[in-house]
Amino acid sequence: MRVWWCCLLVCLSAKANAQLPDSAVWAVRGDRFVVDKLQQVYLVDEARNLRKYAPNGKEVFMYSNLVLGPLAQVDVTDPFNLLLYYPQFQTAVQLDRTLNERGRLSFLDLGYPQIDMIAQSRDNQLWIYEGLQNRLLKVNARGQQLAESQNLSLLPGGAPSPDFLAAAGNLVFLSDANKRLLIFDAFGQYVRSVPLNGRRPVQVWRNNLILVSDSGAWMMNTDFTFSRLVLPEEALNAGHWRMSKNQVLWLTAKGLHIRNCQP
Repeated sequence: MRVWWCCLLVCLSAKANAQLPDSAVWAVRGDRFVVDKLQQVYLVDEARNLRKYAPNGKEVFMYSNLVLGPLAQVDVTDPFNLLLYYPQFQTAVQLDRTLNERGRLSFLDLGYPQIDMIAQSRDNQLWIYEGLQNRLLKVNARGQQLAESQNLSLLPGGAPSPDFLAAAGNLVFLSDANKRLLIFDAFGQYVRSVPLNGRRPVQVWRNNLILVSDSGAWMMNTDFTFSRLVLPEEALNAGHWRMSKNQVLWLTAKGLHIRNCQP
């Protein structure tokens, strides 16, 4: 019995410490992907399926939903509680780590007629941007409202046209069509705006916001200034890339490329 438990602990430890390789090309095809904090990769393929890959490149699970329309967002902030958004039917879907459905949230049924963007909060609730009344809301899994911003149309610059929403640490970031970044606290209260000057947010990495522009990649610092990141030209030219721990990943027609990189 003792030997069996030792083997189990070794296997679990090895699984927990699995890392993406320093250099590899996975023969996969897809439109886009994201990476969670356990270095597991989630690929949206050409048929709109969501495929999950272990750090060794093995496909382990797949989720298919062809009745809710295009899959617009995949939030893997919590690898054990994934969040998908299908804007055509205004529906959020929650998945467990094996990509089985845990629940659905129909915003139309809950009285939210226009939800433009959603994101997972640090306490596993949902941030949603309600476009008709120009509000950032925090709701739970039943759609009950927990926090609310002011009417954002009253801000200088007017109501945003959101194209990115994410939470990082004690802040929430809402990008206004590459023009400005609206920053909120953990209670949904507006903090400030930061000009983007052509930069586009792409992900949260190590609790920092990563952005891209025509001139390269950037990271937003704690004082809301921007520092340039040095990444492989192949990644930047690919158009769709993500960072994960010490690796940068990018997608091309040849597959998913992985390279060790420490900016």
